[in-house]
Amino acid sequence: MKIAICEDEVICTDTLETHIRKWASDNGVWVEVFTYESAEQFLFYMNENADTDLLFLDIKLGGINGVELAQKLRSMKHTVQIVFTTNSEKYVYEGYNVSALNYLIKPISYDKLCIAMNQAKETIDKRKFYLCKTSDSIVKIPYEDIIIIEMDSHNAVITTNTDKYITRRTLAEILGSLQDEIFIQCHRSCAVNIQHIYSISKKNLSLSNDMVVDIGRKYIKELNDRFIKYNRNRR
Repeated sequence: MKIAICEDEVICTDTLETHIRKWASDNGVWVEVFTYESAEQFLFYMNENADTDLLFLDIKLGGINGVELAQKLRSMKHTVQIVFTTNSEKYVYEGYNVSALNYLIKPISYDKLCIAMNQAKETIDKRKFYLCKTSDSIVKIPYEDIIIIEMDSHNAVITTNTDKYITRRTLAEILGSLQDEIFIQCHRSCAVNIQHIYSISKKNLSLSNDMVVDIGRKYIKELNDRFIKYNRNRR
């Protein structure tokens, strides 16, 4: 589990990191902890933070405050789980619109930290990720973030809300790794995430990122059937 602490009080940072590592040892969970003194520093290292699972975020940071940072992350479609830390209960309700996982009042006890860590682990265990090997890194992409997978010569291009990842895999290899009903082939060189389909016509479909994609004749019936079934089950 990759964890970031964004906190400008050294004592609080040290306490959190000590509690996190104790929880990890007690529960047999591998953790990697990174610490940042400001929201600006966290944003500067966004590439490093892209696959962060959990962020402990001080509400009363100087400069960009914790709530503003959380709002910025959500506007960038960042799905990191956020636990706010604060000195006062009066700030607890400021982060509801960014889907905070929990709030911890300082000084933070080990027992309270354990509750937040257990919540985070339960949520992470339910999520599915695709490990995408690019030319220079391995990226963990949440299934729900993948919009479309397209072949470009010998490479596959995976498009999400915020990025594109190029990997030297075939479409069949990627779909075989994903093994999830939300992904369906719509063309011999293209597959889409049903969650991101906005509409389907006889010849093409529209996606949540405004892309319009051609549908191969042999795929249209299964695509329509799966799209209808998926949306019926969500009612």
